[in-house]
Amino acid sequence: MIRSCIRCQRAKVTQNTRSSIGTFVLPNARFVHIRIDFIGPLLPSDGNKLYMTIPDRFTRWPDVIPMPDMTAETTARALMYGWISRFGCIATITVDQGTNFQSNLFRELARILGCNRIRRAAYHPQTYGIIERLHRHHLKSSLKAHNHMK
Repeated sequence: MIRSCIRCQRAKVTQNTRSSIGTFVLPNARFVHIRIDFIGPLLPSDGNKLYMTIPDRFTRWPDVIPMPDMTAETTARALMYGWISRFGCIATITVDQGTNFQSNLFRELARILGCNRIRRAAYHPQTYGIIERLHRHHLKSSLKAHNHMK
């Protein structure tokens, strides 16, 4: 009865209201805005069981850095020696809600580098679409193929 009542349907409060798609300013140069996330744990290789993935927002260039853990110190060191030493300083880093990114060490690193740190919304994978596709399609299939060949 309620499903067929138009007045009831219009008055019904929906629990899952969705916001409209947000607009984001695209970077105007390469390697100035990156996103960081982790994939793993995977089968260990040389003591590394995690991979830090860093796609550039402008070029969509994906970089993958193998890591033994994802502590704040290891993450900051990998960012410095794995990305910044090769591509230069960045203006903006988009990170998730991980404790390694919310630590004082990582916050201080962002301050020293003079870069803006943006935290993505928790439990909202759409904001990290480029990284989620990188993980799902490229990395996992490559790793499965590599492990299958062994």
